Amino acid sequence: MLHGGVSCRSGRAEDSSRVEFKKVPGSRSCFEATRNDERRGGKMKSNSGLTLIGIIVAIVVMGLLGAGVMMLVSTGSRESIQTLNWGQAFFAAESGVSAARAYMGTTVRWFTNTPHTITGMMDKAAFSVVITSNGQVTSVGRWAEAQWTSIWQGNIDPVLWYTNGLWEHNLVSFPGNNGDCAQSFKTKKKITVTRIEIQGRKDSMNCSDIYMTIREGSTVGPVLGTSEIVLSEYLPKPENAWYPFTFGMPVVLAANATYYMRLESVPASTVKKGKAKGRFWWTCNDPKESVPSYPDGDAWGYIGADSDPSDTGKLQVNRDFNFRIYE
Repeated sequence: MLHGGVSCRSGRAEDSSRVEFKKVPGSRSCFEATRNDERRGGKMKSNSGLTLIGIIVAIVVMGLLGAGVMMLVSTGSRESIQTLNWGQAFFAAESGVSAARAYMGTTVRWFTNTPHTITGMMDKAAFSVVITSNGQVTSVGRWAEAQWTSIWQGNIDPVLWYTNGLWEHNLVSFPGNNGDCAQSFKTKKKITVTRIEIQGRKDSMNCSDIYMTIREGSTVGPVLGTSEIVLSEYLPKPENAWYPFTFGMPVVLAANATYYMRLESVPASTVKKGKAKGRFWWTCNDPKESVPSYPDGDAWGYIGADSDPSDTGKLQVNRDFNFRIYE
């Protein structure tokens, strides 16, 4: 019998006699204490495990959120860069269209050299342009991996015209020393003229260069626009053909107003005893034929003859020169 303590071992005595353990008053069993400690220890271990799992989960969540933010920033940056690249490509393509229109406006016979290609740069972006015979411009701009295509088509249909004339002869002796010739016309709406085509041919290789002016009020009125000079070598001969006079600076004409397209030469045909030479036969109608005349204008000849800039010339009764006006 043990007194005054608690044994924490169990087993047999050396003499193999049974040993009984009795609870001492005021104390508790070693086994009970052990079980309680084990329960507290297990709860502590459980709480520690949950805490560790929470930390791990928090780290994972924070990592995922960080990756998501980085992905959003990265995606936004890529979209911004792509937008900037497309913008550069667009401006390059539009610059190509402008270059093509400038070429067509300053090159009188651009349509004889088609398809025509123009290449260039706008800052560091490149453009490549193709011009077809019908005046269509296709411009491709490139910057980095971005590409933009712009298509521009000039008006292929005239806004005003008279094409009934069939008479191919020398009506007003132009060019030469007898003044200029002209055709009046009336607009139906406000238009912006970029070129005027006339039908005719030169009578020989010995012909002065010619150009066209658009005037208001009369054949000698204020000049609103002047075309590019057409070199004699490009004038049609011997076949009758349509030939364009292009206006590098488009001419704006008001609605319901009368204007005059006047042919002039280099040297001037208005100078008395000047050096202008040759003849250009501007095709017109013949009053003897059953061909309708142009109802909104007339043919004129001998304008400014004998060095008189105020001479409006002579009206060619019942005559009209063939023409086509384009925007």
